[in-house]
Amino acid sequence: MKYFILYVSHSQDFTQELYVKTKSMEHLLMQIERYADGYLSTSKGSIHTMNVASIFAREVEPSLIPLKKNQFATINENKSYSTKDLE
Repeated sequence: MKYFILYVSHSQDFTQELYVKTKSMEHLLMQIERYADGYLSTSKGSIHTMNVASIFAREVEPSLIPLKKNQFATINENKSYSTKDLE
């Protein structure tokens, strides 16, 4: 598992941090792109991606930062959707 901090900017004044674990950076980017115009759900929160200005992902090593591995969420594809899925 790889561990990431997602910085999700909704506007210039509001940026949300989300801690995510997944297979790889490529897998994470693929999931973000897939749900870029909908709703990205994780085990610890969610992002309405239609309202997002930008997302920046940074890979981290949990042992080097003050976070425990159980603080990192996994993406829940069963609860995530794209507006294309609704057509």
